[in-house]
Amino acid sequence: MFKDAESSSLVAVRKTNHRYPVVIYVPREEANRVVTVYHASDVDRLIRRKLGRGVWTKE
Repeated sequence: MFKDAESSSLVAVRKTNHRYPVVIYVPREEANRVVTVYHASDVDRLIRRKLGRGVWTKE
């Protein structure tokens, strides 16, 4: 789990059926609000790049 430094949204990445959906969401008491969902072809590179630039932080 990661946190987006700019928007304070949370980022979830999970492997499903050889694909890696990336879900950006805002936790709320009544229900989480999904901001966007996309598939990453190279999830390791995406995470390294986001952490390296300081866009995401580990949660």
